[in-house]
This record gives sequence, C-alpha cells and structure tokens, in this order.
Amino acid sequence: MGIKGGKPLSHATVNAQGVQIGGGNTQNNNFRISPRWIVFAVVVVGLLVATSILVYGELYPQRVVNANKALAADRDEFDATVPPVRVSAVRGPERKFGSVVSESAVDLDGADVGDGSKVLQERGATSSVASRLVVLTSAEEMQVEDTISFKITGLRNKPAVISSLAVKVLSRRPAPSGTVIAGFPQGVADAIEAGVDLNQADVVEAKVLGDPYYQLTDLDFAKENTITLAKDETLSFNLLIIAGSCVCDFEIAVEFLTGDIVTIDMDGEPFTIVGLAPKYEMAFTHRQRADGSGNVLRPCNWPKDCAYSFAAPDK
Repeated sequence: MGIKGGKPLSHATVNAQGVQIGGGNTQNNNFRISPRWIVFAVVVVGLLVATSILVYGELYPQRVVNANKALAADRDEFDATVPPVRVSAVRGPERKFGSVVSESAVDLDGADVGDGSKVLQERGATSSVASRLVVLTSAEEMQVEDTISFKITGLRNKPAVISSLAVKVLSRRPAPSGTVIAGFPQGVADAIEAGVDLNQADVVEAKVLGDPYYQLTDLDFAKENTITLAKDETLSFNLLIIAGSCVCDFEIAVEFLTGDIVTIDMDGEPFTIVGLAPKYEMAFTHRQRADGSGNVLRPCNWPKDCAYSFAAPDK
C-alpha cells in the first residue's frame, strides 16, 4: 500500500562506520589522510627548513664580514681627513717675576721698585723678562728654565701612539747684556713629566726627568713611556725647557707611529725663552727701605751679589 499523492519514502540506514546507506546517497563522515602523505609532508618541510638554515648559515657570516669591512673603510676614510690629535690649553713660557733685562745700559740707582719693564721704558729702553735662573753652570754660562704646558685630545678612530716628543729651535740670539733688574722667582710647575735642554742641539728629544729637582736623564721620554690616545681621550703635558745665555725661539713637535707630526706653538708664533747673560754693564737688585715705605733699586755685582742681597735692608 502507499499513500496517494506522496513520494515513496526513502529507506536509508546508517551503518556502524557512519556511512549512510540507501536513499541514493552515500557520505563518509570521517575524512582520513594517508600516512604516506603525512610522511611526505614532513620530509618536504624538513628539507625546506634545512635548506633555509644552510643558506642563512652561508650568507650571514659573509654579511657580517662585509658590514665590518664597510665600517672599517668608513673609519679609515674619516681618519684620513683629520690629524691624530687636537692641541689645546697651551701656556708658557710665562716668565713672570723673573729678572728684567735690556740691551741698553741704564742707571736705575734709587728708582722705586715697580714694574721693571715700565721703569726701563720710562728711561727710554726696551726690555723683556727673562726666565727663571737655575744655576751658574760656569763662570761664562748662565742657565734658565721655564715650563710649557698643553693638552692633546685623540681625534681618530684608530688610537694615536706617540713615537717622539721633541723641541725644534728656530733661532738663537745672544741674551741682552746691557741692564738687569734681578728677580729670583721660586718653585716649578706641578706634574712635570719631561724636559729639554736647548743647549744640546737645535732639535732635542724630550728626556725623562729624575730626582732630585727635576734633573734631566739620558732616557728619551717617548721611548720610555707608551703614550696612546683613543678617540676623545685627553692627556696633559708639562714640559720643562732649559736654556743658556740666549734668546731662543722654538716649537714643539709631536710625532706619531703613523708618521704624522703635530706642531705646537703659540697661535702660529714660536715660543720664546729669554736667557740671562753672564755679565751686564749695569745690574740692580731689590732692597728694603729702612722706613718700610717699599723697595728701592740698588747696584749689585751680577749674579751672586745680586742674589745674596735681594730684598735685604737698604744701607
């Protein structure tokens, strides 16, 4: 029997595996991937990862090398455009409170002690201030000393290594021998590391200073000390200059292992150290007035009597 006007009912059942049977339609509700496809996919992924690692491992070190080479080239290019160091804070020789000397012979007996250069100028004589008297090395030779101080700062990426520290004498003239107003300043600059004796030659390597009293040794300062300046590093120097009876113009030359030479002077002008003559036509020293009203200039025998009677009571 059937139902009039209707469609036949579908006799569909579902088996235990979830497959619908009957009704003209069969559907598998559990999709399965073959184990062989899984193994294949794993192998492919593994090969891709291994290949990526190999390629990266091959290229990365070369990239680092190339980057380092480019950086080094940039640094070398920069270093070629700048000097090894910058010089600053240059001072000296100041020659303060030293003996005032003049080429002219001027009688200053009884003059008030003030600015010696001014006193001589008022008498129509030019003058200069000598450096500090150290010792009378012989009957014919006076020795004076003064100090040059400066700072140098590294400018290059590669550290600058000093190979030489020397003084070059540009000219020598006899010390003025007309008039001297004796002055005997005491003391030396702090932290003096090296010294140069201009009596030795026109180009003199700085020497190590020893005790006592900053005596020069035979040891070259630059050879005995490894002096290296990194970029932006600053070092301070105090250089003792010794001279005889001369007016010496000079400059300082700092040489580096690269062959670069940096010249140190006073804004383009040489340093000048003024020596003392072994004899003067007229010599004067300071004496204290008996009434305490100040000092007066009196004649003396240069140099020992001028030194012994310096600041003694006036007779």
